[in-house]
Amino acid sequence: MAWRSYATNALPLHHNNGMNFFKNLSIGGKLNIGFGILVALTLAVVMLGYLVGQRVTASINRTTDERAPTTLASARAQADLLRMVSAVQGYLALGDPEYRTSYERTNDAFLKDLHDLDTLAQSSAAQTNVSTSELGRRTGDLKAAFAQWSPLATQLFNLRDDQLQREPALRILIQDANPLLATIQVDLGMMLNAQRQREPTPQNQTLLSDMA
Repeated sequence: MAWRSYATNALPLHHNNGMNFFKNLSIGGKLNIGFGILVALTLAVVMLGYLVGQRVTASINRTTDERAPTTLASARAQADLLRMVSAVQGYLALGDPEYRTSYERTNDAFLKDLHDLDTLAQSSAAQTNVSTSELGRRTGDLKAAFAQWSPLATQLFNLRDDQLQREPALRILIQDANPLLATIQVDLGMMLNAQRQREPTPQNQTLLSDMA
């Protein structure tokens, strides 16, 4: 009980001594203590800001190093693909060989873009310790879609070069109808000659005129 009484009385005594010490300080001493506290807080804030800034800068640099090449390669691939589509449309409309040459040249550039994206995807997967990164999956989808589209472009070029193939009505006329028309013409000529050799009565002349 005596110990508890001593502890109870001692705490207010120390607290009062601290308060009395601060009250007894001169204005200059109080200012010095306040200034010291302010400097310590300022240094703590500066150090904290420096550490946070270092982390943010490192994260930005890492993101830039990883995403900038991917963004650049993706932009090149998109531009080359649009040029290829434009070349196909131009050739179908005008038949100018320059469009086909442009398509073949841009096709080579696009295949290089796909190779660059593949390389970046493998690097990204290695850094994140995964079998296939998101970039790798998207690049795979792009390659699969291009593999389906590329033969169609070649077929369109060949179709533009073959008039009979791209114009079914003309093909039917030349291949199927012309032989029949020739036969009809021969038969009609024989009928006209036979009619001319008949007696030139008014009825036969009228019939010959109708046949002609």
